[in-house]
Amino acid sequence: MEYETNEPKHIKVRGARVHNLKNIDVDVPLHKIVGIAGVSGSGKSSLALGVLYAEGSRRYLESLSTYTRRRMTGAAKAQVDEVLYVPAALALHQRPGIPGIRSTFGTGTELLNSLRLMYSRLASHRCPNGHYVPPTLKVAAEQEILCPECGAKVHAPSAEELAFNSQGACPKCGGTGSVRTVDLDSLVPDDSLSIDEGAVAPWNSLMWSLMTDVCREMGVRTDVPFRELTDREKEIVYHGPAEKKHIFYKAKKTNQAGELDFTYFNAVYTVENALAKVKDEKGMKRVEKFLKEDICPECGGSRLSDAARAPRLRGIGLAQACQMPLKELVDWVAGVPDSLPEEMRPMAESICESFQTVAKRLMDLGLSYLSLDRAAASLSTGERQRMQLARAVRNRTTGVLYVLDEPSIGLHPSNIVGLNAVMHDLIADGNSIILVDHDTQILSEADWLIEMGPEAGAGGGYVITQGTIPEVIAKKESMIGPFLAQTADMRIRKPIARQACGRKNVCLHLTALAVSLGLIGELVNALLTGAGNSLIGRNDDTFNACQVIQRLQCHNHNNGRAVRVGNNALVLQDVLGVNLRHNQRHFGVHTEGAGVINNNGTGFHSVRSKFLGNATACEQSNINALEGVLGGLLHSICFAHKFNLLACAALGSQQTQFCKWEVSFFNKLQKFSTNSTGSA
Repeated sequence: MEYETNEPKHIKVRGARVHNLKNIDVDVPLHKIVGIAGVSGSGKSSLALGVLYAEGSRRYLESLSTYTRRRMTGAAKAQVDEVLYVPAALALHQRPGIPGIRSTFGTGTELLNSLRLMYSRLASHRCPNGHYVPPTLKVAAEQEILCPECGAKVHAPSAEELAFNSQGACPKCGGTGSVRTVDLDSLVPDDSLSIDEGAVAPWNSLMWSLMTDVCREMGVRTDVPFRELTDREKEIVYHGPAEKKHIFYKAKKTNQAGELDFTYFNAVYTVENALAKVKDEKGMKRVEKFLKEDICPECGGSRLSDAARAPRLRGIGLAQACQMPLKELVDWVAGVPDSLPEEMRPMAESICESFQTVAKRLMDLGLSYLSLDRAAASLSTGERQRMQLARAVRNRTTGVLYVLDEPSIGLHPSNIVGLNAVMHDLIADGNSIILVDHDTQILSEADWLIEMGPEAGAGGGYVITQGTIPEVIAKKESMIGPFLAQTADMRIRKPIARQACGRKNVCLHLTALAVSLGLIGELVNALLTGAGNSLIGRNDDTFNACQVIQRLQCHNHNNGRAVRVGNNALVLQDVLGVNLRHNQRHFGVHTEGAGVINNNGTGFHSVRSKFLGNATACEQSNINALEGVLGGLLHSICFAHKFNLLACAALGSQQTQFCKWEVSFFNKLQKFSTNSTGSA
């Protein structure tokens, strides 16, 4: 029997007032890619997430039974007069939740499920005597397998027995890949103190104070600085045996005294014993300052037990396969069927095909560099969002409204092609997509575009224009239209003319800047992403900016010391294309011979005085070049100046002249920074 249907073509929103939305009415096409554009704060997410997703998910939950709803978090009704024909909605948020310690890229994408199935059904398994049995169909048929070498019965682990979140977990770390061990350096933070003065920190906070008296009975001197103890005495403090000693104990705050028999707890065992008894977060805080996290010595960080690491497929175990980047793993999996006996190949091809289908989608989304054992908590928000997107396509749903909140975050322009393909696949399955983004390359794929604005905050919340991409481009009131048409006047920083540089080789003195480690990362990142590329010359026919970086010191504000920047300096050397050591000699400053900041500041002063002596060699054009190369980063450098002033204060009065120069120099940088960013 056929039914006449009047299927709706649009989601009808009437009177939306969420956040800054101004009581708007809008029709959102169904079964289309609908882009929502506008300046930041214009109301894009308020419409997409605050109205469409909120109502779609709320109404789906309300269709469930009361018993089920009680166990789920429900959303409040959105501030809107009416929303009609909204499907059940799923949102791929801009900032997905951070996964737990047991989640990896392999578990999050479910690629590890297919890989575990391969190792369970297709691998060579080990007998109790260490011999490997060739791959056989008996594993899938659950038939008895005997070792051809020794006749022992072979157990082929199931896929569940190869899971580190289940039966295949390493017994040492419990499937986390890391273990907490006692940090010996934290046990005696100040070795100038004696044990009587509290040198052994765990005995002060985790153990009775009488452990000092027991330690004395163990043959350790407790009245001399810890650093003066012999190696044997220190070994007793750290790892001494649990022997019972007879001591005479006298309380420090009262006149009470008495004889006791007490077992010696060394410093390491004191921490381990306290850790075993921890029952709440408060107790953990007392113990965790004495702990450090290391790779599990038993599984090597693979999270798997020895039995789970035993099966071999194409010559490697499951742990080694999980360490491969996805691109290499895909090529490896492609060769699995041909490595097996003829009768096993149809089953192998079926398992491998399911793996390849999911992997291809992830590679299209630009995740080919990730390995399956990568901890999910270490992934960026963009990477986690793309994992969600790939999973949504794999589920092959229909009639669902997908709300994508800036999915282009972290994507290289070449990977946006893969993202577009994913969206079109979702539409082909009968779903609808709401796309919130700023990237015109991905917005151009939208079948319908809604532009919010015209301003941010209170000045936004209106629908400026809507229509197909050509229709939006044709409307004068559209602010994004010229960018979609690529006719907008893109504001870029004007490069410095060669004549303005004054000299062919411009030297930028960044000598002994006390900057934070984070700032060095910003500087390298900015140079890599194109800040000042016109000045970072690698061709002598133009000119070479930054001919010398004489010394970089980073001020570690956690411990107040200045330390050398080894790898960072090498990274800068590679980016700038200059030979640091050669130019250091040319300008009279040798990095390797310069000392770090010490108590009297002589090391820092020697480098700074050499720099000041050479500073006059640079012309005024150097500042212009500095402005061109660093641009807006000068604000960050001036911020790092605050750390440098801390170093000045630590150096004492003998460095007064240096500190005066420092203030003057960074004030000039601040002025040039303001001018350059204001004219950008």
